[in-house]
Amino acid sequence: MTHINDAEIAYGLKLRAEEAAKTPERSLLERVIPLRKTILELRDKGHATSQIKKWLGEQHLHIAEGTLRNYIARIVSAERRARDEGIQETSNADILRICKGIVRAKIAPPNSNELCADHLTSPLAPRQNAPMPAKKTPPSPSSSTFTPRPDNEL
Repeated sequence: MTHINDAEIAYGLKLRAEEAAKTPERSLLERVIPLRKTILELRDKGHATSQIKKWLGEQHLHIAEGTLRNYIARIVSAERRARDEGIQETSNADILRICKGIVRAKIAPPNSNELCADHLTSPLAPRQNAPMPAKKTPPSPSSSTFTPRPDNEL
């Protein structure tokens, strides 16, 4: 069994840290967005999410099916929003910016019980008081289900 000393471990960790600094970690969404056109074409041709997931796995991009469905919905929504903003050709950076904006828009501010005006689609209905339920009378204390039977005693 070979013995590895602390200096070798420290050197190996230093090399890994330097390499990690050279290639910044990208989120899974950032890695899916460049493939969005192919993913959407496959989906439009009738391929199931499980098949698209398998194809992404072949591209060394491992993703859960539910996450893929979520990302597809977010990308489609982002492209729709880009068209609404007047952006004809959306870049990957545009889609990522809009996707992040979509997520941030859904997060409520901390300690806030009120909705932002942007999120309200219709005015709130006036609050109506519900009718009070009828009061129930408690059972009388003498009502018992035990009936003594002296002939059954031992």
